[in-house]
Amino acid sequence: MDRINYDILRVAKGQKPSRIPIWIMRQAGRYLPEFLELRKKYDFFTIVNTPSLAAEVTMMPIRRFDLDAAIIFSDILVVPQAVGMEVVMEPGVVSQCTGIFCNSLDKEKKILNVKDKQT
Repeated sequence: MDRINYDILRVAKGQKPSRIPIWIMRQAGRYLPEFLELRKKYDFFTIVNTPSLAAEVTMMPIRRFDLDAAIIFSDILVVPQAVGMEVVMEPGVVSQCTGIFCNSLDKEKKILNVKDKQT
C-alpha cells in the first residue's frame, strides 16, 4: 500500500493537487476514545516526551478519518519546560508554571544572572 500522500507534497511544493488535502491538528484528537484511554495510563507530558506515544497519538485521527496529514503531537508548554520551568497540568485546572520566569524583574535578574549595565 502506497502511504505517500502526493497531494500534500504537491501543495507543499506550490503545485496543483488532484484534490485539496486536509489535515488535523492534534487538539482534534483529544476527544477520541483511543486518546482518552491512553490518558488513563500516561500523564500528558509523558505522552508528549515519549516519541512512540506522541507518534501513536499523532496517528489516531489519521487512522479514524480520511485525512492527508497530521501535526505531530506536542504542546506549547514544552517550551517553558525546556528552559527549566515546572509546568503542572491537572484535569479541569488551568496549567500552572513556576521557575525561572518571575513577575519581579529583580528576581528574574538574580535567577538569570543578568547585570544592569551602568553608563
